[in-house]
Amino acid sequence: YLEQASPDYEVHEAPDRAAGLALAESLNPDCVLLDLRLKEESGREQSGYAVLRELIGEKRPPKRPVIMMSVLTWPGLQHGAKSLGASQYLAKGKITAASLDQAVRE
Repeated sequence: YLEQASPDYEVHEAPDRAAGLALAESLNPDCVLLDLRLKEESGREQSGYAVLRELIGEKRPPKRPVIMMSVLTWPGLQHGAKSLGASQYLAKGKITAASLDQAVRE
């Protein structure tokens, strides 16, 4: 969606937690989009919350905004993501190119 929203965005994808953390460190992006549920290198599922903790650490405010996304929209999940430092929590079924562009720009 970001690529559709604006040609200004450079988008990189990572297949798992370790690759995502390495990309975030090496590229120093303006923003990170993070799914709540991720596949680990071993194929097991990993919580995006754990990756969020690693991305943000103790830095408040965070070094870069992290927007969490999921098909799961329970208010408790949204609150948990924001309490750990996510700038926003977006419901995947409701994301459009315009809404994602707006979230990144905020």
